[in-house]
Amino acid sequence: MPDRAFIALQKAADKLAQQAEQLVKANGLTGAQYNVLRILRGAEPDGLACSTISERMISHDPDMTRLLDRMEKRDLITRQRQTDDRRVVKTRITGGGLELLKQLDHPIRELHKKQFAHMGKANRSEPFGGTICGAPSGHIDGARSVHQSEWHGAVRRQRHHQVFGGCND
Repeated sequence: MPDRAFIALQKAADKLAQQAEQLVKANGLTGAQYNVLRILRGAEPDGLACSTISERMISHDPDMTRLLDRMEKRDLITRQRQTDDRRVVKTRITGGGLELLKQLDHPIRELHKKQFAHMGKANRSEPFGGTICGAPSGHIDGARSVHQSEWHGAVRRQRHHQVFGGCND
């Protein structure tokens, strides 16, 4: 049963991620670039080292340096070597990156509302409190009698494969 639950979560996450990927792609970004911009917006004004950005990514990107190179060429981010420790390069979001995120905030929020409209408000506000994204503990796509801790483990593993945050993002 845990295998069926995990596969169901994988399929659901993939479907949700595809829709979000299409939305950000229409605005000239990949899902990974969007994720980096969101991470950097949250780190303002200090910025983050490349390794920290990598750790916070929802989906692992095997070549973070090239991803950041492409974003810097588009003036979405800046990178600056630190004077106190020359090994550290801090990455910060630019005004252009912030503006692009601002333009995407409402459409992304509306997409998530649409994606989870079938769920009751209580399930959307507390997706892990007794239910997993609206599925009663032990039930999703026909998978029955799955212990809730197994669900939580599957969800934790699944988060590494999603393009955009959790159920209530």
